[in-house]
Amino acid sequence: SPWRICSAAVDPLSSKWRFEFEDDVEPGKNNANSKETAIEIIDDDSKDSVKSSPDTPENVAFFQCGCPCVDKWTKDQWEIWKKKKKSPLKNLKGKKRKGYHSCLENLDRLQTADVKQSTRDATEAKAADDHSEIVPIRLICGNRPPGNDMIFPCDQNPYCLISLGGILTEYLNFIASKKFNDNDTGTGALGEEKSYINDEFLKQLDSEDDSTKLAPDVRQSFEIEVSAIRDHLLRFVCKQGESRIVDDCLVKIQSIHHDLVMNHNDAILTTDKIWLSTPPGLINLGATCYLNSQLQCLAQNLGFAHGIFSWKRRTDGAEVNSRMDRVLETMQSILARMRYGPCSIVCTNEFSAALSLENNEMQDPNEFARLLFDRMRETLRSSCIDGGDLGDLLPSIFGGSFLYITTCSECFQQTRKSEEFMEVTLPIADDVGLQQNSSVDIQRCVDFYLDPEHLVRDNQYFCSNCNKKCDAKRELFFKKLPPVLNVQLARYVFDRETLAKRKVKTKVLLPNELRVPFIVSDSQYGKKQNASFANSGVEADYVLCAVQNHLGSSAYQGHYTADVMDWTTGRFYEFNDGEVTLLEDGPVSSFEPDSDEDRRLTRGSEDAYNLFYVEKSYLSMKSLDEIAKVTEINNRKQETHDNVLVSMKFERDEHYDREEKVQKKMNRRTKRLQERSNLICRRLLFRDKALMGHASDFSSGQSVWLDSSMLRCFFSCDDSLDEYFRKARVASILNNNSYLCKHSNGLNPYVACRGKLVSFEMYKAVKEIIEAEYESFLRDESDGDETH
Repeated sequence: SPWRICSAAVDPLSSKWRFEFEDDVEPGKNNANSKETAIEIIDDDSKDSVKSSPDTPENVAFFQCGCPCVDKWTKDQWEIWKKKKKSPLKNLKGKKRKGYHSCLENLDRLQTADVKQSTRDATEAKAADDHSEIVPIRLICGNRPPGNDMIFPCDQNPYCLISLGGILTEYLNFIASKKFNDNDTGTGALGEEKSYINDEFLKQLDSEDDSTKLAPDVRQSFEIEVSAIRDHLLRFVCKQGESRIVDDCLVKIQSIHHDLVMNHNDAILTTDKIWLSTPPGLINLGATCYLNSQLQCLAQNLGFAHGIFSWKRRTDGAEVNSRMDRVLETMQSILARMRYGPCSIVCTNEFSAALSLENNEMQDPNEFARLLFDRMRETLRSSCIDGGDLGDLLPSIFGGSFLYITTCSECFQQTRKSEEFMEVTLPIADDVGLQQNSSVDIQRCVDFYLDPEHLVRDNQYFCSNCNKKCDAKRELFFKKLPPVLNVQLARYVFDRETLAKRKVKTKVLLPNELRVPFIVSDSQYGKKQNASFANSGVEADYVLCAVQNHLGSSAYQGHYTADVMDWTTGRFYEFNDGEVTLLEDGPVSSFEPDSDEDRRLTRGSEDAYNLFYVEKSYLSMKSLDEIAKVTEINNRKQETHDNVLVSMKFERDEHYDREEKVQKKMNRRTKRLQERSNLICRRLLFRDKALMGHASDFSSGQSVWLDSSMLRCFFSCDDSLDEYFRKARVASILNNNSYLCKHSNGLNPYVACRGKLVSFEMYKAVKEIIEAEYESFLRDESDGDETH
């Protein structure tokens, strides 16, 4: 026979394998420096010979067992590792910026944390022992790529079982890694060493139990320190000294999140930990990241969300805009799913279709929100709920007013003009007073925006009292401040040289609290000469609650994400379409304004584009309303459809009931796979004789042909045999009559390449393992039918 039994599979513990190192070997080349070493005599000296200095990148060795397929898979993994080793920001031009953002923001957070930590620990770091910094050797091992349809050369070798992959290569690679990395192994007798490695391998298999994991499309949860939520409640939600109310809010918050997740922790509240549900992401329909980021900011705005939830379509026959009614209905449904739904990701397809959006067309989120709000305001004005007019919903949340006062420098006559606004556009130009490579504080931008403007020379003011153009001073005041201040940074300016828009890349720092001065009335300002804005003496305190980011250097394309705070818990989340990440320290460019050190260590952001600040008292009022309202809804036992939130609560319960049945079925399947793994280990891998048997077993004729596809599924221990069980019994699964020629006297050479030749002893073990799994399958199916 031209085929041979893979030496690596005969006895993994005594085989001599090769470890090749990055500095010595290039895949595909015959290197004279490749190191072939018996695995049991690898010691500390052989490792130290390839350890690099602390200044060099992590060193890599890859494992070669002698099977051409397994060795090729290992080298493929090494090539992948080398590509990942390069800069993750390289070659991203023209590609979707989702991956760019993920790499960049993760890098930003890590670097920011590293800078803060390294600055504080600089003295200790210098005193550390240089010899303690040893770069570990990364051992790369290969495994068969997933997919049962892929064909490799060794698939046609009837004697090569190791190329079937699955638990076979896992065991092989585990032995290699233990022998290569553990100083304890290899020092005792072979029997003791084998027992130790086998026990460790079984422990690893048991630790991979994922039966308690939720389905990926179900809302997830995470654990956080209670002190973090308590500090937020004491600082922004409850009044000072109201510790009893804070404790009550903590219990209700845990209860709310307890109901939002499926496999929740029965312990409502512990002394130091609290479970929170992760808000869902939104599917990108093509180029709808601008829509997703805007919706995430609106969903966590409790004033806006509560107003939308209270809207109902009119049924009294009055003339209404049916298209905008459809828009509001879909928005109501999406916001309800984003806040209280059961899924980890929500689709905006219906909302996009109602607005007739082109999903492959990028828009500016501010322009989109402005147009949407204008249409919504018209529709909400025509909707009356219990005598209340929702037409003022948007102005009551985002609406404010300016007061412009122009004072003539000659006669001191004042001209006053009021102007309403829904958003404030702040300039971040270089004339704010930035030094090169420095960052500007948003508080400074607000102050700069409110600085008096002197109208001189060609920009003189025409005074009606003097009846001529005169020098003048124009001052801008906030006459009325909104509960939620929508701050739009002037990121896009017109470049006169290129005659096109360009993005201003000035970095900005975002204070967690913003102080905005305003005047109570016109009379407060009076007619004092040289009166300044600071003399008004009244300031409103705002809290940062959302940041929209634009990633990219162009004003015409890029990617939008959002960092948004849950008002009731104070936790920030990064929303990158369907990806949601907890920001433990808030947005990367945010800082505490009262801490000079925090401001100094915080790095500015050139991506922050749209900011939402919520007034403190409004944040407190709406957060307490939210906690009370949702608690009352969750306590309802009878289903009613008088409220969208009540309907969503029962829809969530029904969804979780279905998912729990599916999860129970998956848990039974996982248990069968684990039992198969353990039986394969004990009956086949851990035996004294070789997995494939010795050559004498085959020469004596004690051998059996088995189907390769079935064996790949069998050894994968990730794929169930349920489909085989539903089609046929065990005897039919192992039937090899198809390998006989038409005379039934011998092997058909045309189909032999689809099979593996195994020892009769191994065939009996495989048959018994499959029979045991089949019995478990029948029991589980019977239990599932009864549950259903």
